[in-house]
Amino acid sequence: LHLLSHPSLSLSVVLLDLSHSPEPCHVLSRHSLPITDLHCGHMGAQARVATSSLDQTVKVWELSSGELLLSVLFDMEIMSVTFDPSEYFLFCGGRDGKIFQVSLCSQVST
Repeated sequence: LHLLSHPSLSLSVVLLDLSHSPEPCHVLSRHSLPITDLHCGHMGAQARVATSSLDQTVKVWELSSGELLLSVLFDMEIMSVTFDPSEYFLFCGGRDGKIFQVSLCSQVST
């Protein structure tokens, strides 16, 4: 599977499987302003992709299905995004240099 995006121009990320067809598998397109960064996790078929955007959001997607798993809204533009090596946390870099940590394992109490 290949990721295709030009972060300074794009509102979406195109996922391609060039071994089968040149047609896109999925188009990740829920950002309203250009994507500034993307990071693909290391979990093989279960991998997740994180995208950051000038629209002040970070979105986490399931690579295999293209499903949006999480959207986090910040109070500033987010310029970079990465998972920690265990993929329990997402680190997001704001335009002002602040780094935000988002837990991907938070439990909601009922």
